[in-house]
Amino acid sequence: MGMGEVDFTPGTRARQLSGLSDLIYEAATSEAHAEVFSVPAAGGWERVAAGEFATDVTAAAKGLVAAGVSEGDRVLLVVGNHQEWVQFAFAVWAVGAVLVPVSPSASNERLAHVARRTRPAAVLVEEDRAARVMVGLQQEIPDLGRVWRLEPGLAEIVSLGAYMDASSVRFRRDEVSAEDPAVVLYPMSTVSRWMRGVVLSHGALLASAADLVDRMWPALAKLEEGRASTLLDAPLSEIQGVASLVACVVGRVRVGVTAPGTLLRGLADFRPTVLVCDAGLLESVYERERGRARSTGWDSLGTFNASVDAAVQFDRSPKKGAWRRLSRSMYDWSFAKVREVFGNRVHLAVGWGGGLSERVDGFFAGVGVPVMQVFGTAEAAGVFAANAVGDRVPGTVGRALPGRELWVSPEGEAYVRGG
Repeated sequence: MGMGEVDFTPGTRARQLSGLSDLIYEAATSEAHAEVFSVPAAGGWERVAAGEFATDVTAAAKGLVAAGVSEGDRVLLVVGNHQEWVQFAFAVWAVGAVLVPVSPSASNERLAHVARRTRPAAVLVEEDRAARVMVGLQQEIPDLGRVWRLEPGLAEIVSLGAYMDASSVRFRRDEVSAEDPAVVLYPMSTVSRWMRGVVLSHGALLASAADLVDRMWPALAKLEEGRASTLLDAPLSEIQGVASLVACVVGRVRVGVTAPGTLLRGLADFRPTVLVCDAGLLESVYERERGRARSTGWDSLGTFNASVDAAVQFDRSPKKGAWRRLSRSMYDWSFAKVREVFGNRVHLAVGWGGGLSERVDGFFAGVGVPVMQVFGTAEAAGVFAANAVGDRVPGTVGRALPGRELWVSPEGEAYVRGG
């Protein structure tokens, strides 16, 4: 199915929404039993249905309202990758407030700078150090009324709004518009101590996610209902994490959240059908397999190189005839080892950041793990260029998304303009 044949996708509906929290509440209304998240549990992962998650978000949102968080207030989130991060973020969006995520590894100076710039009404922190910094700023920033510590299920925040009716959250949700700010990001790549935040609206994040989902939808649509799943290790305090999270929710991909840098260790247990990762991880897997072959002996390295050639040629061939399939099948024992690294169920890989060479890109596609390289920045609300299923150019990050203009200067700088 080509992209021109896609008439209505989850992305189509996402563009019509007013706010990010509508993603959750619409799913809870139309598909309450659909599994949207996976959370760590004893012996594995426990699935969370849309209706259950919406209830959790509402409980936290009522707590925010009870704590005096108003529409447009900034709320600082200094927490690592946890399911509570996701719950808290959607609660903030549900009450019309603005999320300011910061990595818990950020320096005291950076935390103080972000707080002074955004003047948050409340803060949720994970570690003692961040808590001390924020408490110390409360006299300087009168707006900063609450400093909460991370607890399972956001217990303290939820308890504040236990007496309230859910309609208090619904009224707030109804006031949110696509033009309202949803997130202020302070990218970690910024080295200046006087860095400025990137303000992103609900509509910008929804549109970026919807356009990305449309590029991937022909592959996602082939998965049986409920089978699309991914394990996300991108830092949720960065655009890669935020944009991936929103795109997965838009695309009906069940998400499990894990700590940055732990993706490969968790894949065997989680066994995702969609791989979302940094393109560098794919390169490292390729080099690791190549290194294993070389350590065994030159014959093994020669066999590995031959298998790579077979995979790349199979990917490049427009027609996968019987001879091509036979040639590829000779090395399937080797390809199976690569697929097992990712849990043996991956049907689609989305590689952030570009940089994957044409040969390695073609190798993974020939192995049976087609990679769609994508690229974006915080200022562009996530992705602005992406390969498409059926229109993939190996070794590149694809074409600009619809509605984006891309121009490269003689100096090699990329200029992007969009809605």
